Amino acid sequence: MVLLDTSIWIEFLNKSDKYFQEVSELLLGNKIICTDFIFGELLQGVRSTSESKIIIELYNNLPKSIIVDIFTHAGFLSYKNQFIQKGIGLIDSAIIFSCYQGQHQLWTLDKKIKTAIQKNFLYKI
Repeated sequence: MVLLDTSIWIEFLNKSDKYFQEVSELLLGNKIICTDFIFGELLQGVRSTSESKIIIELYNNLPKSIIVDIFTHAGFLSYKNQFIQKGIGLIDSAIIFSCYQGQHQLWTLDKKIKTAIQKNFLYKI
């Protein structure tokens, strides 16, 4: 399964040629897993009711990565790897932890996350 970071979802929702087709194929192949905090970030930035409906519909129809005490685990992962000193906050630490815990690959455009996550967990390098 592939966890799409907020940056990839934004490109997909904007129908960017570089991302739209591949994300569509992953969706059709049931290869995407999501987290509530990534979709929370997406909803935080919506510009219209129609955008929010699309995001909520996507969220409701995707399998979820649900980890009990995710932010405590993410905080400890951050501490062990000194993520905060690398400019990686708690949400990004939770994204990385979700990938590790669920054995998912992450597709992101975030350069800081790409330097912090183990390379075998990156969908695109």
